[in-house]
Amino acid sequence: MDPNLPEENESLKSGVLTLCGTQGCCPTVDFNNPDEIVLRDDHGGMVRLTTAEWGELTQFVKKS
Repeated sequence: MDPNLPEENESLKSGVLTLCGTQGCCPTVDFNNPDEIVLRDDHGGMVRLTTAEWGELTQFVKKS
C-alpha cells in the first residue's frame, strides 16, 4: 500500500476503498464480492458493476 495515500484509504485492507475529496464527500468502492464492484455515495446512492463492466470502465479511464 502506498504510504502517501490519505489515512482514510486504510479501509482498503478490508476490501473497501474510501475516496474522500476536498468537498467533504467520501464515496466508497467495495471490492469484497468477486462478482461485482459496488460504488456508494454519501447520499445513499449505489451502483453495482459486474467485474466485466468494471474492467471496461478501467480500460476506458486508462485510455483517456
